[in-house]
Amino acid sequence: VSITDQPVSGETGLINVNTCSQEELVSLSGIGSTQADRIIAARPYERVDDLVNARGIGQAKLDRIIDQITVDG
Repeated sequence: VSITDQPVSGETGLINVNTCSQEELVSLSGIGSTQADRIIAARPYERVDDLVNARGIGQAKLDRIIDQITVDG
């Protein structure tokens, strides 16, 4: 799946982790349904870097998806 095939939120082409669905989160590299649920449960995020506060999301995983996500919009 290329990044252009990913479900997106807003006009930026990025997935908004504050408003997206579980299915959109699962489309991100390395994010499964359990981790998507944890991301949703830890909302809202003020900055993309705050995603590491969701259980199971470490810096390495954040680094893999950071160019595909946003908290704006």
